[in-house]
Amino acid sequence: MHLFCRPLQLTIFGCIRRQNKNPLCHLDGPLPQESAVGALRNLVGVISVDVLVSLGLLPRLVHVLKSGSLSAQKAANSTICLICNSTEIKRLVGEYGCIPLLIKMLEAKSINAREIALQGFSSLMYISHNCREGKRDDKSLPNLVVLLDLSFQNN
Repeated sequence: MHLFCRPLQLTIFGCIRRQNKNPLCHLDGPLPQESAVGALRNLVGVISVDVLVSLGLLPRLVHVLKSGSLSAQKAANSTICLICNSTEIKRLVGEYGCIPLLIKMLEAKSINAREIALQGFSSLMYISHNCREGKRDDKSLPNLVVLLDLSFQNN
């Protein structure tokens, strides 16, 4: 960890302890904001993924994927891509129900949103349970074929 990151980490956890407030609570509202998800995404390199998961990161990312605006969903998916650095985290992300939500995001009108969803989806497919979950959804394969077709047309 960089020397300048350590004081920030201590400050964040000092605030948590003093206020008894989880910094992830900003994602709990009915319409989570992109700025809150983006700030959380920026913490991934400063605070360990295990700590963020223990604070309830995964159910909150699922909430954002379900209820957030498209830009908040893209930020949540980008956060998923950042935290999926181990087999265990990939398994947990799949178990929390992110795969069907990412498949749904593959249907977005925005090509950028589709590409971001594809990155998250593909990073989770290395786990056999997640792969079965992806195959179970009837829309996953057609959506992937459409993305391949769009990619082919752009070349």
